[in-house]
Amino acid sequence: MDRTTKIMVDSGASANFVSKEFLVDIFRTPVGGAPASVRLADGTCGRISGEIIIGTYDEFLPFKIMPLSDSFDAILGQPWLTTVNPLFQLETGIHGNSRDSG
Repeated sequence: MDRTTKIMVDSGASANFVSKEFLVDIFRTPVGGAPASVRLADGTCGRISGEIIIGTYDEFLPFKIMPLSDSFDAILGQPWLTTVNPLFQLETGIHGNSRDSG
């Protein structure tokens, strides 16, 4: 499957979020879970439909599942930022994480 994934890094997000439609598109199966409310950046309340953990044998990343705008498939928030501790140098295009620098 050829698909561009659109992800936003948001240091103001208290969790990682992923679109239910994106998960169904990628995994080809419905995803469900326990619903809950979250406060969005614009102050309104949104609903999550569940949670999923995406990861490998050495790292797991929890995501809250909720509708997102067509602009993004996922939002990487504080849990991702603190786990990965990314290094961004926008002027040079260099990126990595603190583990890469030794």
